Amino acid sequence: AVRMSALPVLVGVLLMALAIVSRTYLSNDERKDLLLTDIVVGLTLTRPSNPARKIAVGVNTNLDLIVSAVGLLRALGVSSDVEPVDHAGLASLQDLSEVVCHSMVNCAGIERVFKGKEDFWNTVRMATSLPHSYHLGGNAGLMAEKLFELDSHLEVLLAAPVGKKIKELLHPQILVPTFTPNCVEEVHMILEYSSGDTWGSTCQAACANRVIYSHDVSNSQLHSLKAFQRSLDEFEPDLVVFSGAHLLEGQPQGYWEGRVQDVAAFLQHTAASGIPLHLELATVGNLNYLSYLTESILHLPSSLGLNEQELLSLAKASRAPGFDFASLPAKPGVSDVSDLLHWLMSHLSKNKSASLSRVHFHTLAFHIVAERVGGPWSNGCSSVLAGARTAALQACATQHFDPALFTLQAPETFALSSSDQQVAQRTVDFDSSGVARWEREGLRYYLSPVPVCKEPLRTVGLGDAISASGLLYSQFNKLLRS
Repeated sequence: AVRMSALPVLVGVLLMALAIVSRTYLSNDERKDLLLTDIVVGLTLTRPSNPARKIAVGVNTNLDLIVSAVGLLRALGVSSDVEPVDHAGLASLQDLSEVVCHSMVNCAGIERVFKGKEDFWNTVRMATSLPHSYHLGGNAGLMAEKLFELDSHLEVLLAAPVGKKIKELLHPQILVPTFTPNCVEEVHMILEYSSGDTWGSTCQAACANRVIYSHDVSNSQLHSLKAFQRSLDEFEPDLVVFSGAHLLEGQPQGYWEGRVQDVAAFLQHTAASGIPLHLELATVGNLNYLSYLTESILHLPSSLGLNEQELLSLAKASRAPGFDFASLPAKPGVSDVSDLLHWLMSHLSKNKSASLSRVHFHTLAFHIVAERVGGPWSNGCSSVLAGARTAALQACATQHFDPALFTLQAPETFALSSSDQQVAQRTVDFDSSGVARWEREGLRYYLSPVPVCKEPLRTVGLGDAISASGLLYSQFNKLLRS
């Protein structure tokens, strides 16, 4: 007899077995539906044998003010007679209008610094007169909250600028050594739009996405970095997550050069202690700053999280050989992403102090986790599936799987390279877990299609949630203890 408590497990095993046996005889549409179900239901997810239980996260957090992109631009009286232009920074409302247009046309999530303090706060005041909402923001804050949401048995520490309002938005069991009740809390503007939204005659949204901008002081100067360093000795984490370095680009070059070296010293010290270290990137418009950041710190963490725009910008800033950036699309396909990830990990491994052995890449239609063969990270299959599942459920703001809410946009077949013909000729298939996997010159790749939410309710913070989910399902083998 089977005990009642074992029935859910037995049912899951039987469903998996049925999916494996019957998949060969299904039509293309039926296979897509089955693959979508595999990913979202998560029957094949396997937790690490000895996962991290204490996770320290720093160093940026803020209040996200979410408002309609088109609604705010209209209320501000900005001209909609614009062309899509990707400004590295925002010096005027006209720049903002052009960047929103660029984001819409290219389906690109963008984050920029607004240089004028007065203009920035005028947009904040206008946004609060429209339908709007405040949410917890900042990569570190969002990742800390998602980690605890996914596993309430974790001990999570957040070292970032936290005042009274942000503290109220955080789960009360998240430890916050930097809590200062009366501090001025930074506001980041989140301008969201839906697929099909239009701004003027030339700007139509190819998908649902957002433009983020801020005039941030405390995060852009990494005020919490020292507090984060001090807290690690006492907290003794199993995993450290660092984010916020992208915000330095709004500072003068002399300042950000010095602070990047401070970050490098922090990362080197943490890596030397044997603690696994993940660095979460975000959009950077200043390619000179991004080049300096890449060469100074990106080789130091053992794990890196980024999206397609950040990956393309890294390659451009580093003048990666072999790529025609003028012809690369804003949403590169699997073959181009595979080449870019191969370049990135090869390029960064040339540094003598390199630790990077894992990259979690995410774009709308598919995610890839790349791990160095023989490196400390493993369980990449479950890691990439966990991220895809989180992206689907969070975008649709649901905890329950309904096939009608999602669609698959990832290609059913794809080349593994655009530049290496020998690699391009190889073929891979999705296995019973919904993952395609292959190896290339010492790197192992895991690709999962993403169940794309047809009518997303919120796009901001998806990248942070994806990376947090993937980390929970990743095994760092140096954590194994007798």
